[in-house]
Amino acid sequence: MSLSFYIFLVILENRMAHTNEEHYAVVSVSSDNLELNGYMCMPCNQNCINRKALNYCGICKKQFCLECRTKHAYLFKEHANYMLGKNSKWDWEVLDTYTDKNEKWSSNSLKYVEDTKELSTDDGATNNLRVVNMRVCNVKVENDRRLCSCNISSCCFLPDARIVLTDSSNRRLKLLSEDKYVMALYELPEEPHEVCYVDGNEIAVTTKGNMVMVFQITNHEIEEKGVLTFKHECWGVAYSNNQFYIGDFQSIYVYTREGKQIYLLYSNMSMGKKSVNSFAVSEDGKKIYIANYDASVLRTIDVHGKTLATLKDPCMKNPAGVCVGNNGSVFVCGVKSNSIVHVDGDGTKKLGVISKSDGLSSPQSICFNSIESTLVVCQQKNNAILVVAINSVASEALQ
Repeated sequence: MSLSFYIFLVILENRMAHTNEEHYAVVSVSSDNLELNGYMCMPCNQNCINRKALNYCGICKKQFCLECRTKHAYLFKEHANYMLGKNSKWDWEVLDTYTDKNEKWSSNSLKYVEDTKELSTDDGATNNLRVVNMRVCNVKVENDRRLCSCNISSCCFLPDARIVLTDSSNRRLKLLSEDKYVMALYELPEEPHEVCYVDGNEIAVTTKGNMVMVFQITNHEIEEKGVLTFKHECWGVAYSNNQFYIGDFQSIYVYTREGKQIYLLYSNMSMGKKSVNSFAVSEDGKKIYIANYDASVLRTIDVHGKTLATLKDPCMKNPAGVCVGNNGSVFVCGVKSNSIVHVDGDGTKKLGVISKSDGLSSPQSICFNSIESTLVVCQQKNNAILVVAINSVASEALQ
């Protein structure tokens, strides 16, 4: 290969990396979903270009689109006999660019092959939390900021299994279909923090500027219904028994649906600036689970603010998100420990762990769908969310 042709290939690759946003997935179609789009071209994907892969190199362990395959063939002619086509996809080993781990995909459904291995815990205790299936779903869309990764700060399920995400990097709400592709966007005036389901088709979002914005989800649209403004910062938010629970990192306030303060539920200024990073209310409304980021503990309180339990665990380092799971159990994500800890409803006992070895990287928010036993995991500064189907025998034991 001549030097001039090699220079031409380098120039072409640089142009692919810095021009033509037309390769992004369009929000109105499903090509942005990794499951529906099949295998992604890895060189393109690493340069924020969404292209379908057609070939796989058995030596490099990478998959390529037609254009990248051509360049690869010129540079590495000896790899030609190890290049697999689309008819051999069951032999492809997909390197997940979001979790840096090798997984195998099934040939007929393009979903991860089910893995029911029992996970291990750091303290040697029995781990009853099993990951059945994990999917990686890309949520970056065409007109997101090109050089900036999405930062999905929060998520919540709707009753019909659709998901609402807050993308703080792009100041947007993103509505995902049941198949987990982006179907609608809403441009926000301020950076969003957390989102929670209210009732009916309504959700509430806390934003920078001491606001809670209420939205209605109808079909494929996100419509603003109203804005509540408060004197304190608004970060964490939950809704239960016709009341809003709103947190400002160190306190939790209880308000009516119209925004009138009822009482100060909880305040802790002695355990760091983020002693109330996130929280969740139990299904019966009698307990509140608080993720204390600075102290790395899960604190459980009652509706009067009384502390019922405090749990500290090495797998729960800097907890940033918490949600309620099946049978009253709780899931807590540790940002710095790269793990999700499953805790009993009393907030006193660890039931299981999903760890970095299972594909987690800086999880900062989670939500749970009890009907499908599915966790959605949002990771810091990442263009993808994880959709994790779980089988928890620990939950069955709680019944």
